[in-house]
Parts: sequence; structure tokens; C-alpha cells
Amino acid sequence: MNHHGQHGKEGTRGLIAKGEDKHPILRGIKESDIFGTTDVYTVNLPLPGDSKPLVLGQVVESLKFDAKPVEGKKNDPMMR
Repeated sequence: MNHHGQHGKEGTRGLIAKGEDKHPILRGIKESDIFGTTDVYTVNLPLPGDSKPLVLGQVVESLKFDAKPVEGKKNDPMMR
């Protein structure tokens, strides 16, 4: 559908959705563990059936693990 972030230049930090830190799929995962050197993909909301987001994708300034979040519309709203 769409990308949030500049492909090949901005990465993705995964932020655990509020209240989902105890979900069994995320057992042993800390928020700082989730990072990707790709941009964030758009999703269509609402999610189907009883699906719920566990991780939100935050666009960051570079492909480096410690990059800062991008300011503005790319992270508002964050994609799931």
C-alpha cells in the first residue's frame, strides 16, 4: 500500500504497543530489541477479526540502531 520512511535511508524501531508487553509472543523481547533497516509499511485499519497490534513501527532518521525518531507525519500515527 504505502511506506512510511525513505527507503534505504530511514529505518524502523519496533515499539511494543501499550499494554501488550506481557503478551506471550513478546516473551523475552525488550522494546530496545526490535529494529529493522527497512521502512515502515502502511496497514489498513481496523484490523480484521480479533487481531490486535503488538508492535508499532517508528520511522527513525537512519539505518543505525541508535537513530533518533523522525519528527512529523511519518510517525503520526505510527503504523502497526
